[in-house]
Amino acid sequence: MRKPMLVLVAVAVLSAGDCLATKLTDAWKAPDAPPKFNFSKILVACVTGDDAMRRTAEDYLVLRIGPDKTIPSYKVVPESEAKDVEKTKARVKEAGFDGAVVMRVVSVDQEETYNPGSAYTGGINVSYYGSFWGYWGYGWPAVYSPGYLTTDKIVRVETLVYSVTNDKILWGARTKTTNPKSVLTMVDEIADAVAKRLKRDKLID
Repeated sequence: MRKPMLVLVAVAVLSAGDCLATKLTDAWKAPDAPPKFNFSKILVACVTGDDAMRRTAEDYLVLRIGPDKTIPSYKVVPESEAKDVEKTKARVKEAGFDGAVVMRVVSVDQEETYNPGSAYTGGINVSYYGSFWGYWGYGWPAVYSPGYLTTDKIVRVETLVYSVTNDKILWGARTKTTNPKSVLTMVDEIADAVAKRLKRDKLID
């Protein structure tokens, strides 16, 4: 399997380390999963009621995984049939897929964080009050900074890898994205985070 499959991932996701908005929070591998994933034809699916988001995410993920082996689900399963399992199964089987990477937004929440203020607690030193400049130099370092609340948008996404041939889950992960700038940025960061974990687990090269 070629390296672009790194994103087996994707499904849900730039290497800036700790400055990334996306963090992988947990991952799981099936006990009977193969030592490495080696699919020949992969279906990439973004499970969402927003068809524009589905197409955008799937197209981008195909580019990350590699268009030679990967096809977005919207080209195989039209939106009108996506909720019909039997029709979807028939289309996927007919197309000859043996693997699938599925992304789904699990939750979108608002998270508030209180940032405490700071206050000077050294008491009054009257020796500084006698001159303007003495007080100026004393007062500025003692400026009170009030506490404040920050509100962040938190998006949690699950990314799952399936064997379509055996109809079994092989691997899964959840990510947490704080204040995503865009769908593409979030998908890219999820892809990066999941790919790193897949490589660490030696499931891809």
